[in-house]
Amino acid sequence: MKIESDEIKSLVFQPEEGNLSSAVKIIHQSAGKEFSCDEFKSQIENRHAAVLNLILDLCTDLHDVPAPNYVPFDQIKTIKPNTEREGCIRG
Repeated sequence: MKIESDEIKSLVFQPEEGNLSSAVKIIHQSAGKEFSCDEFKSQIENRHAAVLNLILDLCTDLHDVPAPNYVPFDQIKTIKPNTEREGCIRG
């Protein structure tokens, strides 16, 4: 299954009083699946974990395939000889 960032809505909630983390809810529009995460202090880590849970849920038939290192919305930087590039994973 191919997962594109255009199919995913990312909702971020402000931390509640006494709670330092910002919860993130991921909604896959075509599959109607929702996953939330508020385990980390960072919104980026919460979003990564929620998208990873979505991917693992949608790809249940791929038991032998390891979880991906990068998921949609992750910011990456590649370093090639004399060519440094930054971007965002889209699919």
